[in-house]
Amino acid sequence: MCENPQEDLADIINIAIEELVRHKHEFPAFSALRRFAYEGRANVNEKLYRQITRKLTKKDKKNLDRLFVVEEDQQISPWQAVKSEPKNLTRQNLKERIEYNTWIDQYVTGLNALNLIPDVKIKKFSSEAKSMKAAEMEDLKLYKKYALAITLITVQKAVSLDDLGEMFIKQVTNLRQSRRLEKCEPLKAGKLLAASKAAYGYRTWLNKSNCSKRLSSFS
Repeated sequence: MCENPQEDLADIINIAIEELVRHKHEFPAFSALRRFAYEGRANVNEKLYRQITRKLTKKDKKNLDRLFVVEEDQQISPWQAVKSEPKNLTRQNLKERIEYNTWIDQYVTGLNALNLIPDVKIKKFSSEAKSMKAAEMEDLKLYKKYALAITLITVQKAVSLDDLGEMFIKQVTNLRQSRRLEKCEPLKAGKLLAASKAAYGYRTWLNKSNCSKRLSSFS
């Protein structure tokens, strides 16, 4: 497998053309190049889906299956909730974001499954997963469903907690500058403490998954 598999078809075609020129081969029709590029990308993705899923245990897969089940007392599936985290973190929705990160922890699994997956593919898989409804995910082959699901969950968790960490740093910096840290309102202090715990948990979680530097680029 290529060390840095490309995702954009134009990039794949350009690489193919460069190889044809280098080896002095006859150029096929552009439609053929495009077809080969598409098939090549699809084959690489299939291998990566299977690679990710092979690292999941039966318990991991059972946990991911819960994402697509709508409980009797719920109107939407957990999958929809995973995709709908607060968009822009503000002081007003800080509590909501903390609750989201606490909730999504129950679905974080297979921490090492993405270790050898190229960044461009992680971004592509998570984007594809986010565009799909629960019913559409259920129609996929199992290995692809699990691969897309765990990729989106991992990225959502990392991005959201990066936002929390930045918010916590800004809040503490502002309070220190104004020298009102000890006099801050109980509610504000409680939110800061929660954000601090979330930020610490984020670093611990990413260190365990061995992908902190890579996932920080997705925020």
